[in-house]
Amino acid sequence: MGLLGAMTMVAHDFETHVYSMEPPDSDRADLVRSFGAGYLSAREVKPGDLGKKLGNIDLLYEAVGHSHLPGRFEVRHAAGRLVAPPTSAPEGTSS
Repeated sequence: MGLLGAMTMVAHDFETHVYSMEPPDSDRADLVRSFGAGYLSAREVKPGDLGKKLGNIDLLYEAVGHSHLPGRFEVRHAAGRLVAPPTSAPEGTSS
């Protein structure tokens, strides 16, 4: 869900960066860079330092899928807006 969202943002000309746990030389980081987004590793950049690294963050697309992930709210605090995709299908629909 996160990578698809990042691809969509790039396709719509958003300056896009993916922040993830994998190291910057991982296959995931290479994939992210291959479609035109930047990649930041949580191993190198603390959540509270995202604003310093990227400047003003206008939109945060959060697709972690785990509400108790350490640092999640620190990342949200660094952004001006939050877009969180639904984690399940609305009641009465199939997923």
